[in-house]
Amino acid sequence: MIDWAASNTHNKSISVSSIFTFSNTPPSGQSQTIIVAITNTSGVVVNATFPAGIRWPNAVAITTVAASRTNIYTFISIGGNIYATAVENLG
Repeated sequence: MIDWAASNTHNKSISVSSIFTFSNTPPSGQSQTIIVAITNTSGVVVNATFPAGIRWPNAVAITTVAASRTNIYTFISIGGNIYATAVENLG
């Protein structure tokens, strides 16, 4: 779980494909940005799945995290919508 009220930055380590949920997202009248770093600690590719309804560039969610790499996600809540971008496979 990623708690928007707990911090603006979150670090998660995974070794298997994982589903992440959000809690305490801002109400529709407020805006907030959080950064989530997901590090794959295994030697194989895994997936990080996020809640439905997030608006990704070109409507394509970035979920693959390469072996022994980190993806950095930026989630921005504006007007009740959550927009996301990702920087992938940082070594």
